[in-house]
Amino acid sequence: MGSQLTAEEIKQEFVDSYPQDSGLLAYYLWNDIAHLHQNWKNYRILYGTDEETIDLLNELAPSFFNSLQRILRHEIILSIGRLTDPPYSGRNRENENASIKKLLEEVNNTQDGDIEKELQEELKKLKQQTSKIRDLRNQIIAHSDLPTRLELRSDPLPGVSRAEIEETLETIRSIFTKIEKEFTGSTSYFEGVVTTDDANSIIGYLKTAKKYHEEEYKRLKGIE
Repeated sequence: MGSQLTAEEIKQEFVDSYPQDSGLLAYYLWNDIAHLHQNWKNYRILYGTDEETIDLLNELAPSFFNSLQRILRHEIILSIGRLTDPPYSGRNRENENASIKKLLEEVNNTQDGDIEKELQEELKKLKQQTSKIRDLRNQIIAHSDLPTRLELRSDPLPGVSRAEIEETLETIRSIFTKIEKEFTGSTSYFEGVVTTDDANSIIGYLKTAKKYHEEEYKRLKGIE
């Protein structure tokens, strides 16, 4: 999709490119996947392996950045859960979900057979990759399962590693861009999401503020 287009123009491109009424769903999933990658990028910038950054956050506002870490991580888990939901939910499948599987269902009869086979294989892989993520979403984050909360389960929920999230995002990208290429002739580069005011900006301002504070402290104390 063209990077110089307005949001409405991009939406219209999806509507014009996809069959029947699936264009709007594809557009909103495209947005959701982009936002998910942006949140993950900010998470990695703030809480990745850069010890200097981690020390800076712990020194300046540990409680706030600890809360922000939890909020970002929960939002990432919720986003993955929504994207990988089944096409329908409810006892009688009365509720439609804006998910990747729903998009696949809507475009199923208009795709090349080989691509459809590839996508089904990737969906199987995605189901395995998101097993722990969806358990966390369903029992801890979106809902509060009582035995889990009270630690009465004989099989406590396992954690989800950064590597597992990276692998899940890779499969989500692969599935969506295969569909995208089929109908638009191009693919989006989700892992390259760039903004001018991401978490790097915060870190830069924090470093500047810390340096200024240290210099002011020295000046007030008469330290050269």
